[in-house]
Amino acid sequence: FKTMMIESSGLREEFESSGDSVHVFFNKRIKDVSADHLLRCLSSDEYFKFVILRDPFARLVSGYLDKFAKHVVPEKFVQDIILSVQTYLGVPIDVEKSITFSQFIDYLDRTPDRLLNDHWRPQHTFVASVDFNLVGQFESLSDVTTSLERKFLIQIRQFVSNHLTQYKVFESTLDFHTMYPHQLRKLDGMPTASQMFTPSLISKTQLRYMQDMRLCQTQFGVINALS
Repeated sequence: FKTMMIESSGLREEFESSGDSVHVFFNKRIKDVSADHLLRCLSSDEYFKFVILRDPFARLVSGYLDKFAKHVVPEKFVQDIILSVQTYLGVPIDVEKSITFSQFIDYLDRTPDRLLNDHWRPQHTFVASVDFNLVGQFESLSDVTTSLERKFLIQIRQFVSNHLTQYKVFESTLDFHTMYPHQLRKLDGMPTASQMFTPSLISKTQLRYMQDMRLCQTQFGVINALS
């Protein structure tokens, strides 16, 4: 959607000649935009506002696998979380060993919303009090793109990155939630949400992300990545 906004604006040539990734280019262009201005945009009828919500269980597994499990050397903010968790647990500091999914959920459970990275901060904190013109569902992303294409008479490129997680449904009963990233990377694909969550982790996540669960259910009815 960042690519869509750039390609549909007057910035397309500048973006293509910059050589930057869409994220780097986008951040450079908005770095001088104040929070007050953005909030005014979100409350203004001059703009078409849309948001895409994702099943909380699938979102957390996706965030963990993408930011922790897939990288031998993760991004700096992920390394900071690893150090924080290992210090909390009183175990030797080992960024490359990283943390398990179970330890990640425990970290989310004890960390206030304001201290969480955007990738796993509860979604309701982003959308509160905003009157969106379109609320889309990640699990039905093609419906969102179709609606936007018809609304603005544009064509949205849906495959703009190789930044995808290859999931696999395993027949084994491995305890994926206690496996460390280097162990997960040895698998032939990554486990799905239903295989990463145990009953205990489900209960903990339901309590921690209760408002997100209600938000998604209100908008779309019951959705469950664990079924």
